[in-house]
Amino acid sequence: MRGMLESVLGRSGSLFEADMSAYSAVIRDRIQGQRVLVTGAAGSIGSATIRQLARYSPARLAALDLSENNLVELVRDLRSSPDLDPGDALCTSVIDFGSDICANFLEAEGPFDLILHFAAMKHVRSQRDVFSLSRLVETNVLSVDRFLGNVKRLFPCDVFAISTDKACRPENFMGATKRLMESVLAWHSEQNGSILAGGHAAPLRRVASTRFANVAFSDGSLLAGFLRRIEKRQPLAGPADVRRYFISEEEAGQLCLLTAALGETRQIFVPRRDPASDAKRFDEIAEIVLRASGFEPRWYDRFEDATAGLREDLAAGRYPCCFLPSDTSGEKELEEFVAPDERVAASRFQALDVIVESPDPGFGTVSEVVRDLSDVVANASPDDGYAQIAALLERAVPAFSHVDTGRNLDQKA
Repeated sequence: MRGMLESVLGRSGSLFEADMSAYSAVIRDRIQGQRVLVTGAAGSIGSATIRQLARYSPARLAALDLSENNLVELVRDLRSSPDLDPGDALCTSVIDFGSDICANFLEAEGPFDLILHFAAMKHVRSQRDVFSLSRLVETNVLSVDRFLGNVKRLFPCDVFAISTDKACRPENFMGATKRLMESVLAWHSEQNGSILAGGHAAPLRRVASTRFANVAFSDGSLLAGFLRRIEKRQPLAGPADVRRYFISEEEAGQLCLLTAALGETRQIFVPRRDPASDAKRFDEIAEIVLRASGFEPRWYDRFEDATAGLREDLAAGRYPCCFLPSDTSGEKELEEFVAPDERVAASRFQALDVIVESPDPGFGTVSEVVRDLSDVVANASPDDGYAQIAALLERAVPAFSHVDTGRNLDQKA
């Protein structure tokens, strides 16, 4: 698996190794002896960041996630790694970060010095219908406001939240909700209370975020899907005209730790990548994965033919693949991290750029849209709810351009 990963990434060492080394002392000063809370802690990126945090000896390391099984695996992984075991500092709880239970948890277990927020819905396919879309908005926007409002009400705190490359000039609802989340973070860095609950609690001390590349073989990713399809002896399929950047889980954890420790208020850290040399097509990745698994790819123009040829191909050491131009809503040909109207500062980092200005529609508009979204989501009308959510997101995220092709990812393998 390690060799396969290195082939996909095109490197053996970490992309952020030099920056981690240069700023290790600063990171330690920000983490050691601090009380740290991580939401979405048991996902691929959350758990990778927990492993990074554990190396810097926090006084408290509270991990929240809705997945019981993944939390158990996170604990087992840490306890089985002597250099990572945080000892009595670690506590895990199966809690929804946006719930009243979490508010009670914050009051009972706080204060925390630093919160890293990973809990989110992260799939483009979540825009498939108004009910899934409503949960996307609830999780990525509305619950974030309530959560941060509860944090502000209880104790001063620094906050890091993960965004996505899809928040840059978004072409899908997931990216638009994450771009709005960035604006909600900015709101909480300057305004009292919360948008939905009101109140007079002081703004957050420090707020930073990062936009991501694809995390290779992370849970739920297309690359992880390749491995499962091979295990189940099912054809590989994907878009042929989509290029993506890839980082490892370890690099993802390092990127989040660097941002959480070093990012200043309203800064967005992004990996520095070159589209000419670093972006890869999914069919290229499929070929790497198949050859590492002992197969030669067999290319088909129709998925039905790939399925029909499966048994014969496998007997000959070939593996059926069908990669065609994308025709589903929300797919972007090449991911990007920085929009033309955003300003990047001269960077002190080897592999990171830092966005220091990102235009938003104003706190008044953000507040109004969040409140209106809350009303629409509470009703989730199958008749016009989808269009209402789209219109509100377009108001709060002017760069959002949703084109409905009539096909979604659930209609494809």
